[in-house]
Amino acid sequence: MSLSKWFPICLVLLAFTLGAAQAAGMLSASSRAAAKTKTELCPEMAAKSTYEMWSTRYDNKTKVCYKTGTKGPCGNNMIFYAVSDDPVYGECDCNYEICRSMIYSREYDECFEAFQQGHCPASEWLVADKNGQPVCERNLCLPPPKYSSKYQWALYKGRCERLYKPIHDCKPDEYLWVPKGHRYPVCGKAECTNPHTFVPELQCELGSRLYDQGRCIRRKGI
Repeated sequence: MSLSKWFPICLVLLAFTLGAAQAAGMLSASSRAAAKTKTELCPEMAAKSTYEMWSTRYDNKTKVCYKTGTKGPCGNNMIFYAVSDDPVYGECDCNYEICRSMIYSREYDECFEAFQQGHCPASEWLVADKNGQPVCERNLCLPPPKYSSKYQWALYKGRCERLYKPIHDCKPDEYLWVPKGHRYPVCGKAECTNPHTFVPELQCELGSRLYDQGRCIRRKGI
């Protein structure tokens, strides 16, 4: 049976397990306290299942509870995450579940793929700098007008190449793309190998909202 067919079954089993644990008084004191806090913040949560309570977080900005992993109150190309090690609160950030490098735009409060214009002037593109911060940099690959909306360009080994198109540097079944965690294009396939998480947590990915807010420490090798 394929993974997509197993997934709904896993959700049912998980909800049943959590419900049984709650009925048996097996949930930890911290889990019970988090559920109590969320119910106080969002009274409608009292009627929700244990799984919904577990996977939901409260957004301080909108004062509403949202299910993690959904768009919730977030901008384009963003989803609602659980704050790491916090069972109550959540925040928006770029959707890294799609595995591509996404760059946060504070001006638009949304995310763009790396090397897109975003909120930057027409002569610049939006990328992550060496410290992981979202920045506008000079677009060294401005194409002729007839190509501007047809292809996405990026700098690769000192030359301009089209993303998601095969080039002679790549294997026959590969093309250039920018995976999350990378500042520059690499040869490969834009396939997501992330394991599914029922409650996705905020992560310090290059160019993320977390980096933009100075809440991440620069990683070695980026």
